[in-house]
Amino acid sequence: MVGSESDDSPLAVVADAADPAVVELFELLGNETRLAILLALWESFDPFDPANGMSFTALRDRVGIPQGAQFGYHLERLVGRLVEKTGSGYALRPTGLELVQSLVAGVGREATLDPVEIDVACWRCGGETVLTYRDTWLYHVCTDCETVIDDQEVDKRFPAGLLFGEPYPAAILSDRTPEEIYAAAVTRLLQQQTLRMNGVCPRCLGVLDSSTWVCESHEPGPAGVCPRCDAKWAVRIRRSCSVCKYWELDSPAGMVMQPDVSAFYRARGLELALGVNEFERARAVMTQLPTHEETVLSTDPVRTRVVVQFEGDELCLTYDEAMNVLEVDERDGVGE
Repeated sequence: MVGSESDDSPLAVVADAADPAVVELFELLGNETRLAILLALWESFDPFDPANGMSFTALRDRVGIPQGAQFGYHLERLVGRLVEKTGSGYALRPTGLELVQSLVAGVGREATLDPVEIDVACWRCGGETVLTYRDTWLYHVCTDCETVIDDQEVDKRFPAGLLFGEPYPAAILSDRTPEEIYAAAVTRLLQQQTLRMNGVCPRCLGVLDSSTWVCESHEPGPAGVCPRCDAKWAVRIRRSCSVCKYWELDSPAGMVMQPDVSAFYRARGLELALGVNEFERARAVMTQLPTHEETVLSTDPVRTRVVVQFEGDELCLTYDEAMNVLEVDERDGVGE
């Protein structure tokens, strides 16, 4: 029990904080031999080999465990959860493969990308911008309007001139030009938003719980950020996953993958569903998205209007408190 003077391990003490299967998985990983087995199976993994797997002897030799040293015991502990028996011996199950892949993708927490110029104009001032990566976060920053964000108004981890910042595994930097990094980041950003809008957790595919919060005294300062809520928009959509505790703050204006919005852009030649390394389209999408306008029509019940503008045409959407679309009004030639 928590707080008792027992011989329970720290893992046992907090066991009531997670699903028993999760606690068991952590316990399984608390052994160097088992971790070595997982890594060895990952090294030998070939997704296109129908006979994928390692024999007991080959696996034991690769791990470097002498015969009779309880290697079989540790291997069997993993079978059924992270490892499976195949016709060729042993291989990682999808859960085991995903576990090792997530660790490999995250390797390089100290990986950095010094500010590098990228051919994307700042949507605020038209100035030059750079990409930079530090502490597992990728930032797109304007170098010409650095003072637009006041350190007193937003989280200090964000650099001045921030256009967008998201956490990404260090692997996003691998074998990519700055333009390819940018395109990959935008592609993932839009894919995650599609999942979130449909109530699906981008991390574990669990169900997202959503709630709407409104800053009733919203008053953006010179930086375009309200000092009361640290946000540009008054309406915030809070999404969280009860399974893996993924969380996200969104806004109605950011719901660009909403079907009506996607169709509006597509009809005018801007496709939001990006392909691999489509830098030009990624740049066009990210230049357009911040131009949306948001207005709180009422707070009880919550009603929000978002106006999407593109090439002189407008799309007006009215959302309820659950971010369901109540009204859609498309008008052509408004800006002409």
